[in-house]
Amino acid sequence: MADKEMMERLRQKRTAAQAAFTKKANNLTSRVNPLEEGDVKAEWMNFKEDHNRVTDLGFEYSTALRELEDEEASVKANQIDERTHECDKKFDGVKLLVLNNLWTRFAKDKISDLVEEANLALDQAEAKDYQLLSRMERELINKDLEREVFEVNSLVTEWYSTAAKQSSLAPPPCPSHSVTPLLTGGKLHGGGSFRNGRNHGDHGRAATPDDGEDTTDDAVSRRSNTEPELSIISYSPAHYRHELTVSPAHRHLTSAV
Repeated sequence: MADKEMMERLRQKRTAAQAAFTKKANNLTSRVNPLEEGDVKAEWMNFKEDHNRVTDLGFEYSTALRELEDEEASVKANQIDERTHECDKKFDGVKLLVLNNLWTRFAKDKISDLVEEANLALDQAEAKDYQLLSRMERELINKDLEREVFEVNSLVTEWYSTAAKQSSLAPPPCPSHSVTPLLTGGKLHGGGSFRNGRNHGDHGRAATPDDGEDTTDDAVSRRSNTEPELSIISYSPAHYRHELTVSPAHRHLTSAV
């Protein structure tokens, strides 16, 4: 059981921690917009430390109060718990503000531009007649489309990884509805509309590779085991449009708050 001197030290430490937390919350709320990205993240990490400190000290102090087994001390412990809960709510509000700021000022445009580039590459590929293309031409186009989709997913994954570190949550809240239409492009949902592709369960494999080539699924599967470097040619742009619209990046963006 803690003595009076220790109880007073705990009280003072918790009170000082809450004062520092409240001051940092107010400063961060009012100053976040002019800050550069690195400064926003640094300020946020400091604020997280202040929140952890006031939470830990609040728990320690309220626990010590309850150990006194005194009615007045129990009432005071409940009051401390309520103040800690209020700090948690303030923390959540500042967290949302900071993550929205990071998203709108430093992430959204980058991701939107990359998605637009990917959709442009898909549009250009879908305008080609795959029946008239050679194996090498198809392979080059598909490798480019694969790279475009990969870059979109990589950038979104990087954003979510960074934001999760900032928020201790995954996925973090961000106003991403403006990016979602770019991901779907309004053209293809679930494997869609490439005119030269088989538009069903295989999500757009090319209908006719080189003349005389066996294009059955079994044959494609056998070739993928023996010629992995060439298996990429069996896909049409619709496959990559599908990959973009059902990717983890798309799911995260559409599920974000």
